[in-house]
Amino acid sequence: MTEMYTGRNLVINASQYTENTPFSFTSSRQDGVTNMPPSVYMECIRGETYTLQCKTDGKWGKHITNGTGGGQTHIYLYLQTEDKVGGISYDYPLPLISDGYPEKTGLGIWTFTVPEDKEYVRIIFRFDIHSDGTTNHTVNWWDLKVEHGSEATAYRPAPEDILSGGGLIL
Repeated sequence: MTEMYTGRNLVINASQYTENTPFSFTSSRQDGVTNMPPSVYMECIRGETYTLQCKTDGKWGKHITNGTGGGQTHIYLYLQTEDKVGGISYDYPLPLISDGYPEKTGLGIWTFTVPEDKEYVRIIFRFDIHSDGTTNHTVNWWDLKVEHGSEATAYRPAPEDILSGGGLIL
């Protein structure tokens, strides 16, 4: 497991997604879905509380699948566990943490607790875009950070990203 202390970005390989080079997705579906690459993840501990923050040029909103979303976006966190052969298998999403968030563009911040009913290994990230079913919407996300605890601190890349040359040296 990664060392825990306040302010440390626990998301590995996300520093490549900056405002100038964001993670981007275009969809005209009423419920368009994309996952960040599997190489972007965080290790987690059951029962622990974390704070997630992410920036977008879209509008954080509710999970809307009836064609009235107008480009709103939200984020899912999928918990994964080790399967019997040592691989990683999808488990289930945490409650939709961005539902009920004030509809706004920019920085979104949420606190969540990993359920205690299984030994979770990691969390992966999924984003949705909601459209009327015909209009294309492109949404960008960047500065993804998850840290231990219930308070958000300024964005910094994970130390592993800095050491591997994937992030900015601050």
